[in-house]
Amino acid sequence: PSAPATQSPPALVETQKKQLGALYGQHHRWLTGWLTKMLGCPHHAADLSQDTFVRVITHTDIRTVSEHRPW
Repeated sequence: PSAPATQSPPALVETQKKQLGALYGQHHRWLTGWLTKMLGCPHHAADLSQDTFVRVITHTDIRTVSEHRPW
């Protein structure tokens, strides 16, 4: 039998959504621009940028990320 699913309180979920939105808003443009320069292809840069944000979302508690650029 699987463990019962746990749910975050609605206020915590809203806070996390706001933090994620701020993180994305602050870093998406520069990351995609930097990746475009490094890769030479804006389409590959956009894909990799999206993959990076998915990685952050799925593997990290956003509240604990103190330095965003290494991601």
